[in-house]
Amino acid sequence: MLTVGFALACAGLGVFYRYAGWDGLMAGLHGGVAIWVTVTLADGRLSPAMRLALQLQPPQGEAGALEWTERRKGFETGELPVLVNGTEVNRILLARIDPAYFRFEVLNRPSLDRDLRGWMSALGANLVVNGSYFAKDGQPSTPTVSNGVMLGPAAYQANHGAFVVSDSSAEIRDLQGQD
Repeated sequence: MLTVGFALACAGLGVFYRYAGWDGLMAGLHGGVAIWVTVTLADGRLSPAMRLALQLQPPQGEAGALEWTERRKGFETGELPVLVNGTEVNRILLARIDPAYFRFEVLNRPSLDRDLRGWMSALGANLVVNGSYFAKDGQPSTPTVSNGVMLGPAAYQANHGAFVVSDSSAEIRDLQGQD
């Protein structure tokens, strides 16, 4: 009976390895697993706001009233209500940060063993933001520079914005029409 249980456990690990690869297997053994599933418009896990956004012809949203709250000198947060037909369907959480008072870092950890709380704790950070989309192996799906190392795809059709940090500034750049 013990042999059968061991064989089933090995088979399960093999199936998981085939699905998630070595990094996924290691993340699973360290307690952090990301499971990728297909989601359809009828999926009960989707929020009402996401259902609206995924319609073939989504309704036009508009911004509600935005109020800023100072958390520290140079650090403010705000919540921007998203309204459809006058009803709030979602909120966008915003942060306004003065780079004269705060340092910005872009970090990545493909091992998938650190969630938002783990990043906050490890860094002693005031704010942590998931700033990219990630592939199953934990690597960014968009070009990213983390601690001076280029991560993500070498070729990428840029038509969005990018968060760009230098020693003297932090900005969001429009990448439409740029290489």
